[in-house]
Amino acid sequence: MLALSTSIYHFARWDGVRQAVQAGATAEQIGMALGISIDDARNLTCRIKARDLELGKAMRRQVAKGEATSG
Repeated sequence: MLALSTSIYHFARWDGVRQAVQAGATAEQIGMALGISIDDARNLTCRIKARDLELGKAMRRQVAKGEATSG
């Protein structure tokens, strides 16, 4: 039960920070909202941006692959 609660907490935090970044929040604002250091907030936002970039690339590859096989 604890593992599930921890997983939900981390997912919710990650998603909340991702939404804040997309809305234009700064690392300083995110750090203050979460009660973490600005460096930790900056690191977290960089990791989220990198992950979103990789997911976008993977999605574009899947779409291109689907178009190549359906045509």
